[in-house]
Amino acid sequence: MTSESNAVPATVGLAGLLSEYADQLVGAALATVSTDGEVEVAFVGRPDASSIEPVTAATPFSLGSVTKLLTAGAICQMVEAGQLSFEDPLVRWLPEVRKLTYGAEITIQHLLCHSSGLVDLFEPIAGIDALIDRLANFGPIAKPGALLSYTNVGYILLGEVIRRIAADSWENEVRRRFLQPLGMSSTWLGDESNVPERPAVDHDFTPDGSVALTEMWPRLPGIFAAAGTTATASVEDAVRLLGALLFGCVANIRLFSDPLCQAMQNVQIAMPGPGVFGDGWGLGWCVIDETQDLVGHIGGTSVFALGSRALGKAAIFLSNTPNGATIGEALTRRAIGVDASVALIGSHSNSPLGSFVGRYRSPTFAIEIAEEGATLVMSSTMNDERVTLLRIGETTFMGRIGTLPTEVNFITDAANGPPQYLHIALRALARV
Repeated sequence: MTSESNAVPATVGLAGLLSEYADQLVGAALATVSTDGEVEVAFVGRPDASSIEPVTAATPFSLGSVTKLLTAGAICQMVEAGQLSFEDPLVRWLPEVRKLTYGAEITIQHLLCHSSGLVDLFEPIAGIDALIDRLANFGPIAKPGALLSYTNVGYILLGEVIRRIAADSWENEVRRRFLQPLGMSSTWLGDESNVPERPAVDHDFTPDGSVALTEMWPRLPGIFAAAGTTATASVEDAVRLLGALLFGCVANIRLFSDPLCQAMQNVQIAMPGPGVFGDGWGLGWCVIDETQDLVGHIGGTSVFALGSRALGKAAIFLSNTPNGATIGEALTRRAIGVDASVALIGSHSNSPLGSFVGRYRSPTFAIEIAEEGATLVMSSTMNDERVTLLRIGETTFMGRIGTLPTEVNFITDAANGPPQYLHIALRALARV
C-alpha cells in the first residue's frame, strides 16, 4: 500500500479547495472547526439547479447517516450520567427483542459499533414492533460481537432506548442535549411544523452531462429518524456539532468527559479485512485511521465528516449530488491537513478464484460474483453496472458501487472452506 501527502498549503483556503470541484457539483458547502471553536466555511453552486439562488452558510443540507453521531452521543451522555451502561443487554430496555435469535445477547455497545449481528433494513416500517417482526423473519447475520456489519436497525433501536429512558421523543432529546446548547438554530429533525427555506435538493448528473432532480435516499420518517433519514442542517450548525462531538468540548461548551470522548473514538470492533473507509468502528464513530487518530462518518453518498483530536481540527462537507461523499473525503482530508487516503494496490496472488463465485444477499441488496478469465466481476441489485474487481490480497478485492469505492472481503469460518460472507460497503452479506 502507498500513500501520498496531500496536506493543504497555508495559502489555499476552503473556497479555493471547493472551486477545484465546482464543475462536478450542483451545490456544496465545506467547513472546519478547531478546539477553540474557530469556524471557517465556504460554499459553491446552488441548492436547486432550477434556481438562481446560491448556496450560503445557512443552506440546509441533508445530514444522512452523520445523524447517527447524535444518537450515539445521546446514549454516551446517558451512560456518563449513570442512566445505563454500554454492557447493558438490550432486552433490559426493549424486552420485545428477546424474540430474536441471539436477542438476549445484544448489548448497547454492540448497537453503537455495528456488531449486533442484525441485518440492515431500509424500508417503510410502522414502528418498533413491526421492525422486530421483520428482523425475526430475516434472522441474524452472525452472533453479537462476531462481525462488523453496518446496520441502520441498530440506531433505530438506540433511538427507542433513548425515548424510553427519557420518556420523551428522540427529537426532543437531541434538541435538549445538542441543538439548544450549541445554538444550532438552522437544524431540522423532521418533526417540526415549519420547514426550512430553500433547502438543498438532491440532483444527479445524467449520461449527457445535464443535471436532473433525483432522490438519493428515501426520506423515511418516524423511527428511522434516529438512523439519519430526516435531519437537515446548515454547514455552520453541522460543523459546530461535529467539533463538539469530536473534542467533547468546543468554545467552552462541554458534552462529554475526555475519557468518554476518547473511548467513543477507540476501535471497538475491527474491519474483517482491509477497508476503504476505515480500520473499524468505535462508539458511533468510524475509526478511519488509528495511526493518525482519524475518525469520521459518511452520510449517504453526499456527506463526509472527518476529524482528529490529535490535530485539534474537524471538517465536514455537505452536498446535493451522489458523488459528494467521494469528493468530501478528499476535501476534508486536505482541509484538516492530513495525508490523502491510502491507495490499495494490486496483489500478485494467482490462487484460484472459483471459490468466491456465487450470490451473496442481505435484505437491502444482493451481489453476484462471477469469474471471467483471470478476474472476478461483480454485479449488484443496486444498479445495472458490472464491475471488474481488483485483487489486493488472498481474499480481498477492490471495486465500487456507483460512485463509491469499496473493499470486497470474502470471509470464511472454516479453514480452506468456501466463503460464508461477502463484506462490502461496510456490510456483511450471507452466501446463498
